Amino acid sequence: MATRDPHREMIREVQSGGSTPVDDLVPVSDDAQLSEDAQPATKEMTGVPSNIPEPSAAPSAVAAALGQMQKQVQDLQAEVSRLRSIDDKGEGIVDAGPGGWPWQYYKRGEDGSPMAGWVTSAPGGATPKGLRNVGALARFVSKGYKVLTAYGVAGVPTGSSRPGSRFITLLQNGGAGEFPVSQVIAYRWHMEPPIPGIIFPDYEANRHRVKHFACEDCDFEQWFLDDDRETANACFRHLRRASGDGRHGYSRKDAAQAFRDQEIKPPTGRLADEIEKEKEGGQIG
Repeated sequence: MATRDPHREMIREVQSGGSTPVDDLVPVSDDAQLSEDAQPATKEMTGVPSNIPEPSAAPSAVAAALGQMQKQVQDLQAEVSRLRSIDDKGEGIVDAGPGGWPWQYYKRGEDGSPMAGWVTSAPGGATPKGLRNVGALARFVSKGYKVLTAYGVAGVPTGSSRPGSRFITLLQNGGAGEFPVSQVIAYRWHMEPPIPGIIFPDYEANRHRVKHFACEDCDFEQWFLDDDRETANACFRHLRRASGDGRHGYSRKDAAQAFRDQEIKPPTGRLADEIEKEKEGGQIG
């Protein structure tokens, strides 16, 4: 039978104003239920006063016990504030997230999607005491995600940080090699690395395949791999679609020429065949 962490239970009650069931949050160990001899020590660890008087005790004793319990609540509130300040300062995650647990780094499976092999983070991380949301972890594993446990605990996104900042801990612990080139250029880390001087091995091995499209009529630009025809087609449509203020609205021929000027292969199909004929001395009809 799995055991609970009473200390974390009390912290969670302070935060929410009530108890929260954590049936799916269990220790990673399979230790047996505490023996009767260990139970007194467990009560001592929880900080619950052992001298709480019976209802028949004197009013002064009851008041003293209530005062002691109030002090413990204040101590727990202070502990919650301390843990939050540690997270805010970037000194490491102890316990975080709506359920009171850190997040976990994962790597997506090779499923053929544009984000195949990308690194991500989600619930399922372990606390220093070895507790984790096993249910969340199992869900991602069943979807083909690889669990990355060698690079530390993932921070919980706050919504106020810049894209990719949640991976700083992983990068600081040697995880740059986990990122595929497609993710590196999507975050534009090849232009503005999240950590000065950091090297992404997969990007270095494939940098000759990286294409850069920049529209001459506006600030739109995109980096993508030479076999990413979906992004190339989107850039081509960007040129072709008139913006209503005299910009864009390129003809097919002019859009194709803009691609060639940037050493990007135009979209496949009839237009691509005609461009190849032109390069060989033919004429586009």
